[in-house]
Amino acid sequence: MHPILGRPIIELIIERLRSCNGIDRIVVVGGRSEEYDELQSLCDILDVPIYREDDYGMLRKLYNASKSFDSEAMVRVLANYPLVDPNLVDDVVNLYLNNRKKYDYCSNINPRTFPRGLEVELYPVQTMEKLFNCCDDNLSMDEYPKVLLKNPEEFRIGNVSDGINRSMMRWVVENLDDIKFVTEIYKALYSPGDCFGRDEVFRLLREHPELMAINAEEKTTGVKLKNA
Repeated sequence: MHPILGRPIIELIIERLRSCNGIDRIVVVGGRSEEYDELQSLCDILDVPIYREDDYGMLRKLYNASKSFDSEAMVRVLANYPLVDPNLVDDVVNLYLNNRKKYDYCSNINPRTFPRGLEVELYPVQTMEKLFNCCDDNLSMDEYPKVLLKNPEEFRIGNVSDGINRSMMRWVVENLDDIKFVTEIYKALYSPGDCFGRDEVFRLLREHPELMAINAEEKTTGVKLKNA
């Protein structure tokens, strides 16, 4: 809910995801506690469904949300990715749609070549169910890709990679330095109704390399955002 240019991050992410061609529905997944009530109100205004469940394991929550909306697969994008690239989301979705019988999971993180904050993961419902039945429900979502990688006989993995490894770049929002960085990107590139992509950001950073110093890796020990 932290604002960038006066609008909550989650609203900007939803706006960007609406430019995707490969997804049928955007669903926000949250908890039942009161801290999610403000998010619920915003989703109502934006006409985006929100699935709320008690705070058990995240895989259980995402699995139940997917079943609730009768989804074939779930594309996971985190709510602190204000620079998520719709074209990259479509690339991962298309990899799956063109290889349904070949892959049980598709992403752009095995191996990582894109900046942090551009991660996209696609879990077919059958894969989530299999993970849910064989794994500890207390695992973090970051652990499930590792489970998939360690069990190639059970899970076949597809990956979208970039020709240049830029995985050391930080485009994720985790602290105030990240907010400053993303705000500068939006100031330079954002206009309503026009969704800039990663290529435009790369071009901007080549022209203004000083922007990358704002949230360079050694500076990421700044104040943790309460609602990021």
